[in-house]
Amino acid sequence: MCLFVQTRQKLKEAADEKYKDFSASLLPNVKNIMGVRLPYLRKLAKEIYLCSNEEYLQYTPKYFEEKMLQGMIIGQMQIQDVSRVTDVISKFILKIDNWSLCDSFCASLKIVKSNKDFFWNFICKYECSKNEFEQRFICVLMLNYYVEEKYLDKIFRFLEGFKTEYYYSQMAAAWLICECFIKFKNETMEFLSKNKIDNLIFKKAVQKICDSKKVDKAAKNDIKSIYRLNFSIY
Repeated sequence: MCLFVQTRQKLKEAADEKYKDFSASLLPNVKNIMGVRLPYLRKLAKEIYLCSNEEYLQYTPKYFEEKMLQGMIIGQMQIQDVSRVTDVISKFILKIDNWSLCDSFCASLKIVKSNKDFFWNFICKYECSKNEFEQRFICVLMLNYYVEEKYLDKIFRFLEGFKTEYYYSQMAAAWLICECFIKFKNETMEFLSKNKIDNLIFKKAVQKICDSKKVDKAAKNDIKSIYRLNFSIY
């Protein structure tokens, strides 16, 4: 029995009907959900990669969890030739069609931590993308690995020019702003007070900041004030 068939059988055995219903409620446009929990997928991805390297990536996934597994297996790759990894990443990005797959994939790419400059140049090629989940990919990768002093101005320049009509892209950009605010409040406040970013993104960012337990009441009031000054609403 080939690796792909064996793995699908394992996924079916690990599936939980209640978790399937829960996942489906969060991913209304995603079909073929089995209902396998993330911890099991991460464990299985590691096992597959250790025993077969990249073989599993050669198969065409039918189920949501099979796509998840492929993304997590890519996340296991720690080869020296990072350009080889970006080739694999680029191909997988084309498969991303929902926020959960995007966010899980970004979180798995630990190789970015030790190759930040290289991957920054890589993700820059998606800056002008009109694809919803390519847009979300770049925002989520930034908030996972690049919210630090060295890249802060680059993130701000990206956000200043970021335009999208897509909900999941807007939410990712708002999440990115929130992370910047949590870690670099003064710098983010200054950026937002001087640069008029997309109204909807700003509003969603304010909501995320105000919902965050990592932000104190005074800082929440400050960000609301900047929003009122820029857009005269909220």
